[in-house]
Amino acid sequence: MTQMKPSLNNQKENWHTLTPDQVFVALKSQQQGVSAEEAAARLQQFGANTIERKPKDSLVQLLWRQINNPLIWVLLGSGTLAVALGKIT
Repeated sequence: MTQMKPSLNNQKENWHTLTPDQVFVALKSQQQGVSAEEAAARLQQFGANTIERKPKDSLVQLLWRQINNPLIWVLLGSGTLAVALGKIT
């Protein structure tokens, strides 16, 4: 059986099955991390490790998401019908 060579290019790689040493080799790293020079080079190459935040929804959008549900529309319709027929209890 041949040893599997870790590679970042193989998208079908089952990363959860690799040993820590195999992951370090694939990521060109080590247990202590990368050097300051390597970190600077990776920052230059890949950019900062940040997640862009989406703008928050407005109050109207939030309310619409809450009521835009078929069950809510049925309840609102039946309530309106009950009021229109005078069947308020």
